[in-house]
Amino acid sequence: MAEVTLAAPCSADRPCPDADSDGVPDPEDLCPDDPAGTPDGCAIPDRDADGVPDPDDPCPDQAESDNAFQTDGCPEELPPHVVAALAPYRYTVGEIDAIARTGTLGPRLRAALDRLAAVLLEDPALRIELQFHRDPGEPHIAFWRNRSGVLPNAAKLYLVERHRIDEGRIVPVNIGPDMPMVSNRSEAGRAKNRRLAFVLIE
Repeated sequence: MAEVTLAAPCSADRPCPDADSDGVPDPEDLCPDDPAGTPDGCAIPDRDADGVPDPDDPCPDQAESDNAFQTDGCPEELPPHVVAALAPYRYTVGEIDAIARTGTLGPRLRAALDRLAAVLLEDPALRIELQFHRDPGEPHIAFWRNRSGVLPNAAKLYLVERHRIDEGRIVPVNIGPDMPMVSNRSEAGRAKNRRLAFVLIE
């Protein structure tokens, strides 16, 4: 019968091995190849990798949204004031022409941008696209040639100068007529499609 040699007990002079260097000696480490640093040496699972461990995560397979409005491990339903601030701004053609001629924003637009600024100031990590959508009707393309960027650029300038939002967080985008929300067959539809959309950048 082969002789069995027992390993000497661990001591201060002869510490137990710790293969994964997590501070849990291999004889006590249930996961000796996982440098977790937990009492049993095993990592607490986080299937959706959102930083909320599965035992504490009510949505373990859906990652937490990456903003400061809520941290509960689940994709967020935005708070009502954020939803309101992100509602698209419905502009008029005359409004675009007035901004192009005078550089002045009307009170209705300023109020919408003030609400948006409050949300951006609430979470400094947020970035926003100012998406300019127009309808394909009159005035024809010659009108828009020098005016397509007027509204989003004026809105960005207002947010930067009035509210001190970092300009790198605001991206003006000229979408044009290619993403209507409803049919353009009626004036009511075209009016709905003329909008400055506020879209959070993930």
